[in-house]
Amino acid sequence: RKPTFLKPHNTNTLRMASKLNQQFPDLTKSIIHTVTATYKNPAEAVKVLQQLSGTEPSEQEKHRMLSELGDQYQALGTDTILKVLKENAWDLEQAMIPLFNLLCEQATAPNKQKAHCILSELFSTISNEEIQKVLDSHDGDVDAAAEELLQKISQASAAPVETSEQRRQREREDLISTLGLRFPNISREECTQALTRAHWSLQDAVHVILKKLRENKIATYIALYPTLTASDISSAIEGNDVSGTKTKENLDKLVIQKAQKSPAPAPVPSEQLEQNMVDEAKKIGDLLQTLIAAKNPEKIALDALCQTIRLGNKPGFEQEDAQEKGEKSPVSVEGHAIVGLNLAAMWVLTSEFNKGEQITVSWTHPAPTPGDWIGMYLEHETERNYVTYQWVDLASKEVTFTAPHHCGHYKFRYFHNKTYNVHGVSPVITIGPQFSLSATKTSTTSISLKLEQNSGEICPNLWVALYAHGETNPKSYLTYNWAKSGDELTFAIPKAGSWNFKVFPDRGYDFATSYTVNVPGTDSLTLKLDAARNKAIVEYHVTTVDPNTDSVWIGIFNVDQPDSRYYRRYKYITNHKGSFEVKAMQTAGTYEARLFALRTYDALSTSDTRVTVQ
Repeated sequence: RKPTFLKPHNTNTLRMASKLNQQFPDLTKSIIHTVTATYKNPAEAVKVLQQLSGTEPSEQEKHRMLSELGDQYQALGTDTILKVLKENAWDLEQAMIPLFNLLCEQATAPNKQKAHCILSELFSTISNEEIQKVLDSHDGDVDAAAEELLQKISQASAAPVETSEQRRQREREDLISTLGLRFPNISREECTQALTRAHWSLQDAVHVILKKLRENKIATYIALYPTLTASDISSAIEGNDVSGTKTKENLDKLVIQKAQKSPAPAPVPSEQLEQNMVDEAKKIGDLLQTLIAAKNPEKIALDALCQTIRLGNKPGFEQEDAQEKGEKSPVSVEGHAIVGLNLAAMWVLTSEFNKGEQITVSWTHPAPTPGDWIGMYLEHETERNYVTYQWVDLASKEVTFTAPHHCGHYKFRYFHNKTYNVHGVSPVITIGPQFSLSATKTSTTSISLKLEQNSGEICPNLWVALYAHGETNPKSYLTYNWAKSGDELTFAIPKAGSWNFKVFPDRGYDFATSYTVNVPGTDSLTLKLDAARNKAIVEYHVTTVDPNTDSVWIGIFNVDQPDSRYYRRYKYITNHKGSFEVKAMQTAGTYEARLFALRTYDALSTSDTRVTVQ
């Protein structure tokens, strides 16, 4: 066999080998020369040598690595960063993923701790260990954890018999906790004081708290508007304006009117303000008392977790079940509903009715029986949740219903011989006034709509709500506006995309019409390099995602890096438009900025400029 010899190294290889001799003093020159000759890529050569070497990099090399990581990981501390680097064989790019995960855990730790505290207070009968276990199983999702904990409570055995004193204490505790959940900004001590002052009357206690909240609000606005009187501010306050936007608009108009010495509107009489507060207290008190009487405090707790309860004149109160109390079911034998036989045909002469009008439903069936019946349903309800029903008239082949007082979309179903076996379904009819919506102005921050009422009586409690596209639960609106026919309504939107609007004729959740608006939007990024200050600058304008809720972040990457996990710099943003600076990249190469959201590595946009580091 012929002996083989190593080929002589070129100048670049020798220079790199000389540098690596200093970095890995425990390895022989022969090993280093062999590795550098085999792996032409310096990064690959260093990685192999790190695996062969048992020696840590020099302090100078560690400092270079920390400098390369930049400021974004400083919150972890130098010791933690060096520990992760060591665990990843001092491979900078490989260490970035575990460092990023640690940073995310550190950021979410306070939220998880807060979630645990909330759940511990709401579910005091469950141990902290069990609550933490449930919370961890849902990855910190408070809503999902609360649902599981509620199921655990419902499955628990019945409570032992309690004494009258224990019952009185429990009832008072229910009042205190329920009041506290309804008014999350009021302390437990203040809730107790309000109930004591009201002799434990929930309605009177709500009145005390509403009055206190109004006084606090007036005091706050007096400090902001020193030229206005308490009476001016009291009249300007809008009870249903949680964010204070309408109140501030009214107060700004009043300041301008006073400056121009224009006649100001007459203040609202104090008697009317007091009566409005009494009515509101009764409404809230009755709602809370109903929930307590139903022995369902967990529902209040869950509602408090799932949404911020609006104070004041809130739309969307639950309507009473339209089915008559005590109405006997037409079904004599319970069983599974069978849908789709299509033996019966039903029709109504018109598809639109006002509340209280008579609705005549005509029908045909090849073999009807005296036990057949026709039920009236809201469009998407199940067979057992009818509004009302009528037995079929075999002679006239017609039945008559009275249109209910709840607006919405309804249909009729034909059932065979006292069962839930569906033999036919009618077309959908609409009960209540008819409305139309049309977009008058759209942008990536707001949508303006024109509302017109086309038929029916005037609706004093008409409201329009905004929903995320695809949301089917009418209770899950993002915001709303009270309205009347002819109004032009403006809704703020957090980002571009499709948004749905629903029109509600009254305080129920049965909407009369819906309307979808699609708002187009684009994102733009610009990356610059300020060599004099050693800074990389990113300018951004984001419209397709919401920085406040979608965990939007921007990373700087080498243009040849396809894996978005290997960023060189990154920053979360909280504004739709702006700029930020980070330390300039130290490694030679060409770089670009990429946009991400929802804690993913799927790039939504790439910068229209690139920078090169020599």
